[in-house]
Amino acid sequence: MRNFECLISADSHMTEPLDLWAKALGKKLGERTPRVVEEYDGLKGRFFFTGSRAIRLGEREKARAAIRSSELEDAGFIPAARVSYQQQEGIQAEVLNPTDMMHILQERDRDLVRACCEVYNDWLAEFCSYNPERLLGVALTPIEDVNWAQAELQRTWKKGLRGGPMINLEPPEGFPPYHHAYYDPFWSLVQELDMPLMLHSITGRVRDPFHFTTPEDLQRTGRGLFLLMGEIMGVLSDEFIQGGILDRFPRLKLICAEFEISWLPWFLGELDGHTLAIARRQGRTMPKRIPPSEYVKTNIWASFIDDPFAKNIIPLVGADRIVWGTDFPHPRLPMGAQEFAANFLKGLPRHDQEKVVGGNAASLWSL
Repeated sequence: MRNFECLISADSHMTEPLDLWAKALGKKLGERTPRVVEEYDGLKGRFFFTGSRAIRLGEREKARAAIRSSELEDAGFIPAARVSYQQQEGIQAEVLNPTDMMHILQERDRDLVRACCEVYNDWLAEFCSYNPERLLGVALTPIEDVNWAQAELQRTWKKGLRGGPMINLEPPEGFPPYHHAYYDPFWSLVQELDMPLMLHSITGRVRDPFHFTTPEDLQRTGRGLFLLMGEIMGVLSDEFIQGGILDRFPRLKLICAEFEISWLPWFLGELDGHTLAIARRQGRTMPKRIPPSEYVKTNIWASFIDDPFAKNIIPLVGADRIVWGTDFPHPRLPMGAQEFAANFLKGLPRHDQEKVVGGNAASLWSL
């Protein structure tokens, strides 16, 4: 049954081949190469080494196998299998974010990061070329080297990656904050290309506690999770709003991906209240739009997957600012996207449901 004629996942993922970077960069990077290793930090097992850290693969692969069939696993990296999945689920298109490449994006060796991004972007462009109307690839373009980032965005745009650029949620340590004029040529190019800018969780400075937790840290994973999910608020406030980026580039479109949406009402209230008061006391530059929450109505969208409070939050912030994603092929949602979306949003006005599950995404990505 098709509950929605237009169902678009604004936040889906790839499952990169784990040997992708070893094949392309092994000779160049040597022991720094992201790859599968059988031992890490004295522990035996199966790990994915990101350049300086490692993700334990055994438990992750076991969890996926328990939920997904091998056919669905193939949809993570084989385009024909992905389109078949979409047709089965009644999904018209997906915005495709990386998986392990996001962890590599956090590495301090930025030469390694840029080299890995180029390899990933080429692989993704080939994947999406199978069906460009259904497969909207997000190009990885960290911007601490703004000249490289501009060139890479133009290169990947020509190769068909239309999902928009993904940057680090925060600049790596030692680099200027995003509101610095140094980055303005990149914001200008994104605006000119009319592409959404992807601000995704697990790409900032906070480590993902589900992947990099040591046995000694197990009692502190809650703190790590809350820090991880709250990282978006400071970036929006200090960089894009109070930092003046959205004043200088008023047509820039930001997607806050996989932070869910329950934080939005509190954030907007604090932004309009305490943040303005602090800015006045400190003599900081005031945003041109008052109250600052006005920026959300024109420049900022938030995606969610299974936020339990979504139906309560959407009327507060407006259905126009919210998009939905399945997180596929990560085993977070059950199969049956059409049925899940209909049941999850039941009770909202029909026109709001249609905006959230596809209409807003269709407009954002000009589908």
